Amino acid sequence: MAKANTDLLEQIHELIAQDMLKRLQNGECEAKDWAVIVKFLKDNNIDALPSGDGEAADAFAALVKQATASIGQYTKQ
Repeated sequence: MAKANTDLLEQIHELIAQDMLKRLQNGECEAKDWAVIVKFLKDNNIDALPSGDGEAADAFAALVKQATASIGQYTKQ
């Protein structure tokens, strides 16, 4: 069996990323989805943190807290 070429793998990667973004934007994510998205970002060396103080940092901290709580609820099931 032949291996997939780089172009095909890049297309699959892009489609996965687009689907994750769509789920996030539509509010369709469950705790398991959050975990998959975080892993996908880490695996692709994406780690952006808002710099400084202010609303962006506060919103990010609240988002992390909510995601952590959701993931914790999912893993307890």
